[in-house]
Amino acid sequence: MERPSPCGSWLVGCLFTIAVFQPPVQVLGDAGKVYIAPLRDTANLPCPLFLWPNMVLSEMRWYRPGHLPRTQAVHVFRDGQDRDEDLMPEYKGRTALVRDAHKESYILQISNVRLEDRGLYQCQVWVGNSSREDNVTLQVAGSDPYIHVKGYDAGWIELLCQ
Repeated sequence: MERPSPCGSWLVGCLFTIAVFQPPVQVLGDAGKVYIAPLRDTANLPCPLFLWPNMVLSEMRWYRPGHLPRTQAVHVFRDGQDRDEDLMPEYKGRTALVRDAHKESYILQISNVRLEDRGLYQCQVWVGNSSREDNVTLQVAGSDPYIHVKGYDAGWIELLCQ
């Protein structure tokens, strides 16, 4: 008869500890998901972080990773209201934060979607002194194609369409 290995017992204990003492903010299955919005329409980007019911949200910020400076945000919600300070100028007046009570989450709405809005967005949530962040991607549909001449070869013209 085989005895359970101490390594297996340690792993079970570790998993139990993680399951019991998990932090109050969790990542949903939407993490890294791509959302599509029509050009000049409204984009709805759900924050992929789940808040437990009745949890008080200290702050939520939406960023564009890779866009400097990092101190400027797409949308800021702090102390129960939207804030205009520290926003990227191209997003001022075009964003709103909507609570989805059914999913216990928040949705960033971007109105009048532009081609420049496509790309990665990061949602950062503060609850008390702890924070979590995760990303979603916005694709813009219905944009005009960009066609240019890539080169000439033996009488042939090579075009590139983006």
